[in-house]
Amino acid sequence: MKWENMTPKALAEARDATDGVCVIPLGCLERHGNHMPVGTDILCAMRILERASEIEPFVIFPFMPFGAIGGAKHLLGTIALSGELLQKLLLEIFDEVARNGFRKIVLANGHGGNSALVSYLELQVIPEKKRGYVLYTLPKFGMFGMTDADRRYIREHFGTACCENHGAEVETSLTMACAPGTVRLGEECGEQTGKRGMTDNLKAADVRSEFWWFADYPGNYTETPDGANLAEGEWLLETFAQRAAVSIRAVKEDRSAPKLLEYYNRFIDAPMPEPPAGDLRLQAQDR
Repeated sequence: MKWENMTPKALAEARDATDGVCVIPLGCLERHGNHMPVGTDILCAMRILERASEIEPFVIFPFMPFGAIGGAKHLLGTIALSGELLQKLLLEIFDEVARNGFRKIVLANGHGGNSALVSYLELQVIPEKKRGYVLYTLPKFGMFGMTDADRRYIREHFGTACCENHGAEVETSLTMACAPGTVRLGEECGEQTGKRGMTDNLKAADVRSEFWWFADYPGNYTETPDGANLAEGEWLLETFAQRAAVSIRAVKEDRSAPKLLEYYNRFIDAPMPEPPAGDLRLQAQDR
């Protein structure tokens, strides 16, 4: 159920039927090699959520195409907004979604570079003020949820290497299924792949510079997509969608986090030396 496709009445009905759950897909615009669309991360996140909502209904907010990708500003196709703007934009979106009655907001992140941004929002920024919503995140969403069993199945069933690197076989296969017609296999020919190791001297001393990714992959592309195929991508899409549906179902059924938010909101402006003993979810009911 896409937010932008619904009438106000339908949106209200969907909100009430899903216990106020709204999922926001988060991605970025960045290069994945000559053969892949720059919107790979958001295209895949959107399609996984669309399929998941067919299994477990929930409202999908219009996709967030901007993400933390400042380290690839030297490459065509990158749109890199400042961290301050991204943070402010997301916070205001959360507030507006909550103002429309959605009390459970889920961030479904499809871009690895957003992980620090999401973690900072979750652990530092969101708790700074009283609010009317709980923020949930899906750390195992999409390719971040690949398991050893998945890797074995891909190797055995599809006969491929199951290379998960950026722009490589697995991500290319997934994109073929999620965004048909956008992948151009063969156009990656001539690109240099593999780690270039331009800061290995620092790594040897247990140091990581700001250029750790750029130093190894200045083209923002790691391995060739050899072996990528549609059948593998369709299996990945269905597998990831099924898992996302399970996660969203847990959010819909959750009663603990909202109670903890209620407790937190009560005392954020009048902090206590230490929390009372017992289950804080029950303390939230003492009014």
